[in-house]
Amino acid sequence: MNRFSKIWGGNSLDSNKLTRDSMVTFHDLAIRRENDAEALVGRTDINRYVIIPDIGARIIERLRQKKTAADIERELLAEDPEPVDVMGFIEELLYDYEFIHRIDGVIVSPPAERKGHFDWIPSRLGSIWFHPKVYVCAASLLLLTIGWIAFHPSYLPTVPDFFVLHSLSLNITLALAIAWILLFVHELAHVTAARSLGVICRIGLGHRFVFPVAETDMTGIILTPREHRYRAYLAGMLVDAVLFSAGVWIQVFHHGGWFALDPQSMGIIRMVHFHLLQLLLFQFLFFMKTDLYYVITTCWRVEHLLEHTHVFLRRLIRKPRTMDQEDWGNVPEREKRLIYGYAGFFLIGMALSFLWFIRYYVPLAYSFCMAAADRLREFPVGSWPWADALLLLVMCLVPFGVLGYSWLAKLRRMRVGKEVRTHEEN
Repeated sequence: MNRFSKIWGGNSLDSNKLTRDSMVTFHDLAIRRENDAEALVGRTDINRYVIIPDIGARIIERLRQKKTAADIERELLAEDPEPVDVMGFIEELLYDYEFIHRIDGVIVSPPAERKGHFDWIPSRLGSIWFHPKVYVCAASLLLLTIGWIAFHPSYLPTVPDFFVLHSLSLNITLALAIAWILLFVHELAHVTAARSLGVICRIGLGHRFVFPVAETDMTGIILTPREHRYRAYLAGMLVDAVLFSAGVWIQVFHHGGWFALDPQSMGIIRMVHFHLLQLLLFQFLFFMKTDLYYVITTCWRVEHLLEHTHVFLRRLIRKPRTMDQEDWGNVPEREKRLIYGYAGFFLIGMALSFLWFIRYYVPLAYSFCMAAADRLREFPVGSWPWADALLLLVMCLVPFGVLGYSWLAKLRRMRVGKEVRTHEEN
């Protein structure tokens, strides 16, 4: 049977327990038909999914009916004279994917209790706040706001809006606090929308190339119909757009004399605006896995566009590995044609992002760190200027710490994957 996806579970079980007459009990599996030829099967408790041929889904259904491998082989031979390796498929489900819970009543893979973040959020709340009509209203509000800014460009955030306080360290601390609060609200919107679809979610830290980010793991959404997934993918942008529009109109009403705000409050609103604009623009960098990337791949029905693009590029720049050749061979021709165009966009986007990071972000952070180090040497320990410089140094290093943590986690996963591939090839 063709293997469309590979997830190594570790062959730590006694294979003598499994025979052609064994009774198999599965974990709580979710199955969704992709088309007449394939089905998506997975364990929602550990977010592990695989696409299998239709014959595999039929075997799983018969195993669920308490039939043995020997029974199923006889039934399949009666339907089609071409033999099917039922035992080999069952071993794949057992060792590679850990979908099997018991063999002849003996536990071979214990269940995993996977709890999501904010599971107490009712699904109805997500259905109300992220109803299609809400998206229409939010899009209309954003278009009205963009139209107003087009004729009044002074409402567009600029770099000076980043600086509100006189103390540079306190200003950066405030900016980072606002940025992470807005990121949390953005991700919470994803969680709330996904909860309306019954999807378990977890919020964590990660990176998109050189950008440290917060991210929501909602892998289970692939079990929901495609037309429903957009609600969860666009939820963060909807909240960002509404907050951005609200900030513009607060300033408009302030300048129109409807109410008065002190300069400090207006400065904070402008700083929030600055971050919201960055959040919205970041989603358009869909050469990385941004919210719009998932919208586009869902619309085009190419969920693994970025992964397959990596395979395509690896085949171009070095001698292809056996697994890369197999993976590329399994990519549909329609998706390959999309990849040929997307690969150029991907490379240009990555190159420009890296140049921006090296040319602007790193030198700016370096200058802040050097200025802080000079002040630490210049002022007495414990004085306010000394504490101010220390705070500045810490705040400058926080984003690099998040980025480093995320990259190390990715390298660990890559090392495990490499060991798995080596094991398979041997």
